[in-house]
Amino acid sequence: MKLLSTLAALLSGRPAAPAPASAPADLVFHIVSLDPPDGSTLPAGQNVTINVEWRYSAPARAVHFWVKPESPDGVGGSYEGDGHEAYRCQGQLVRTVRLHEPGRIEALQLVAKDGNSQEIYHRRIPVDYTFVASAEQEAKKSDGVGSRITRVTLDPPSPARLAPGTRVVVRIGYDAKSEGGLRPVAIPLTEAAMTYNGAATTVDGQGELAQHFTVGEPGTVQQVRVELWNEAGTAVDTQVIDVDLRYGR
Repeated sequence: MKLLSTLAALLSGRPAAPAPASAPADLVFHIVSLDPPDGSTLPAGQNVTINVEWRYSAPARAVHFWVKPESPDGVGGSYEGDGHEAYRCQGQLVRTVRLHEPGRIEALQLVAKDGNSQEIYHRRIPVDYTFVASAEQEAKKSDGVGSRITRVTLDPPSPARLAPGTRVVVRIGYDAKSEGGLRPVAIPLTEAAMTYNGAATTVDGQGELAQHFTVGEPGTVQQVRVELWNEAGTAVDTQVIDVDLRYGR
């Protein structure tokens, strides 16, 4: 099994640690490039772009991929969601990560989940990125202040008894006033394995956007956090919605 056999050397000059026992033997990742390169100093809010080559020889099983930043400073950051695209066989994909405040990214977490939101691959890759204060980033933090979440509805509605893997659609009404656009997001608060489709769509004005999440194992969701994020990663409005969603087999 050759999982990331050269990746750690590519990024840090250190040998790669053994892959987790739970990782499928035929799931392989290679980071092709980092832009800007490892070791760079960049302003807060700037993206690091990661090009990943992958192969999964079990084409009947689709997977979802993320690359997440790890900061030793506890600084808030963001990463690009997978858009709930399901990848099969092999190919290349692009992901971005960034910090919204001055701090460091000391590792990238490569994560893959199956269609039931179960993590099937997790790899920590040491890197060294430093983010410094940015006047432009500071100015963006106030963009959209005063915007509101106007309504939230779930489909299926709460209360509900659901099978693991059932997609729950969250329709978010908004009144957004922003120069750079706001990104609605709905996150289920649960200890169970779950995925949500992230803040991928920018909105402005008045309207409604459908987001969704999936819980992949038995458990409960008693609250859903709904937010409007601006381009600086600041939540300009937050609502925590009480729900009663119970997942069983």
